[in-house]
Amino acid sequence: MQPQGSLDHGPIHGTTRSRSGSSTEAYSGRRAVPFIALPHRVLSRIFEYLPIPEMLELLNSCRVVRRVMHRLGPSAYAEGHVGDEAYTAAGMRIWRTMIRRIGWRLWHERIRGREKRQRVSVPKSHRMLLKRLCSVEDEAEIVEIIFTEPDLLFKAIFDDLYTDYVAFRSLECGVPEIFTQTVEVKDGGIERRWRSPVELGERLDQLLWFGRGWFTSDAGLINKRIVVAADRFEQMYHDQFKRAFVEGDCALMQRYAGILETIREGSGCLRILIDSHPLFNCNGDLISSSYHKVLSDSSKVTDSYTFDVFLDGMQRVIEEHARVVAAALPPPVLPKSALYYFVQALFSDREGRGIALATLQNLYSHLRSIPVADPSFLLMDVENSLDERGGSDNRVAHARQAVPDEATKDILYLSTVANVVSLLLVASEKWATMEPVSISSELGRRCVFSAFTDVIDDYVQLERRIIERAYGQELDQWAAKIKTRPEFVGGVGSSHLAAAGICGSVDEVGLAPGPADSIRLVNFRHRQQQMDEYKGRVLKVLETKLDISLPPEML
Repeated sequence: MQPQGSLDHGPIHGTTRSRSGSSTEAYSGRRAVPFIALPHRVLSRIFEYLPIPEMLELLNSCRVVRRVMHRLGPSAYAEGHVGDEAYTAAGMRIWRTMIRRIGWRLWHERIRGREKRQRVSVPKSHRMLLKRLCSVEDEAEIVEIIFTEPDLLFKAIFDDLYTDYVAFRSLECGVPEIFTQTVEVKDGGIERRWRSPVELGERLDQLLWFGRGWFTSDAGLINKRIVVAADRFEQMYHDQFKRAFVEGDCALMQRYAGILETIREGSGCLRILIDSHPLFNCNGDLISSSYHKVLSDSSKVTDSYTFDVFLDGMQRVIEEHARVVAAALPPPVLPKSALYYFVQALFSDREGRGIALATLQNLYSHLRSIPVADPSFLLMDVENSLDERGGSDNRVAHARQAVPDEATKDILYLSTVANVVSLLLVASEKWATMEPVSISSELGRRCVFSAFTDVIDDYVQLERRIIERAYGQELDQWAAKIKTRPEFVGGVGSSHLAAAGICGSVDEVGLAPGPADSIRLVNFRHRQQQMDEYKGRVLKVLETKLDISLPPEML
């Protein structure tokens, strides 16, 4: 028995080495690959999963990583080489990974009939930072920089934000540091000056996104302190905006909304406009008649016709909200965002189940709960209603209270949902042409279809039941019709089956064909025999060409 020595890990795949130099592989049959022998694309993928501080230390200390990253060596940047001149494809990928970690998103957009286009999504506050640092605003220019010089882009953002970020290590230094900034004066010098509320909001939002990269070992503590500072700043102007909203002062509302827009994309003031709306905050007798009518029409929806009445009232509410946000919020981005979030809240349950979603769900429940009654009772009910009250409207109203069978109930459900979807799609096109604020038809359709996620499963199951029921009825009718034919009474049809090569009685076979059906069966039998002969010839050719012998059952 060999003495046990201390083991140190060798190459990957679990290989271990003892002091005597012998190696044992934990996974037999696999070739051990040293870490430094891995392909560069694999190493770059591994580096992408490392925390930023460890990855930066690795880039500055490991020669293997340097070979993976640098094309001309670490000194290439000092010599003026940037982008793909200084870094390999793996190195460029790692720089883009650092950019993505601070909230930037890259994706490909494919438009029908056009080539695939690269898109980028950048936080609004970082767009303002790019405009100040390198005068870049257009999306195409940002995409070009990301793919040609991602190192320069990341280093410019890092150098600008890192000082203010690490200043939050101590609250005594962080707060004064964030409220001031260094600017150039006319005589070429620099000085510190106070930031305006808009600039301060932008800076806090930039630091919130920058903190996602975890660029320091104590990033968790720093991020918590930045979040506290941002919350206090936002709450202060949130209260000011709410006070101006209650007083109806549009000028002050636009002023404070312009400050709140710089941090977290203005979600604070958008929340106030939604929470204070009567459809989301009902106050009983204080609600106006127009909103009360919408709520009343919502409770009366039982089909596509009554839903159309409800939709007209909701359309007027949306148009009124568009006028409110246009007066209360600074153009051009914030009013459109406010209108989109309002419509989205109507069709979702994020705000406590919006009125449109609640109406649709009540309609689904009503359609599923319609009773199934005997057709004779339905006919009697319709005749009684015509005799007592008269008129076709009463007949339709009574007939809708029950359906003759399950198939009719399923078809009524699907047709009603289809009509409702058509009405909402028409409404979404109107939202795209509203004045003074509108939302795109694409965003409108997205809001509409978000309310139909519960219907998809029901639709698939109902369609399946309808198809199965229709085929079952057709087969039952065909079987009943065939069994009543005179030529199959008393077993006369067995001769036709024997001619077709089918043994057994009519009941055993499950078919009862007439003369024309027997001819079809004979033709089918002949065609099947031809196919068997063709298969045998093909298999014999394979035996000859490949010099093999096939089992008899295949022949």
